[in-house]
Amino acid sequence: MNDLSIKGYACSPTVYFNDQTGELTLDGEYYQEYDVAFFKPVYDWLDGYLRKKGRKITVNLKLSHLNSSARRRIDQILECLQDYHTSHKGKVMVKWFYFDTDTKEEGIELAETFNNLPIHVLPV
Repeated sequence: MNDLSIKGYACSPTVYFNDQTGELTLDGEYYQEYDVAFFKPVYDWLDGYLRKKGRKITVNLKLSHLNSSARRRIDQILECLQDYHTSHKGKVMVKWFYFDTDTKEEGIELAETFNNLPIHVLPV
């Protein structure tokens, strides 16, 4: 597979998935209404990447703002990663970087929701 790279803008994050290192980074803010179109290439890439067993994946989420529909998309990504991790097909680690109290609480909530997935809540 090739790396996945999506340029970020004022209302959408930069996305970079490195095939060699297994590192997925989403960095920025998300305000767009059309979240399905934005996240489709991420889902497609991740789906293809996870077809192979034994992969190590590190997800870096540096999202200073998510609207509710984008949060649902992040939940779907984490659900897919949790399934991969708990089925022992590979190892997944998620790093949620927080910017303030609200984003810290959101990271803690994600860690509680996806309690079978190692989620580390870290300051930027």
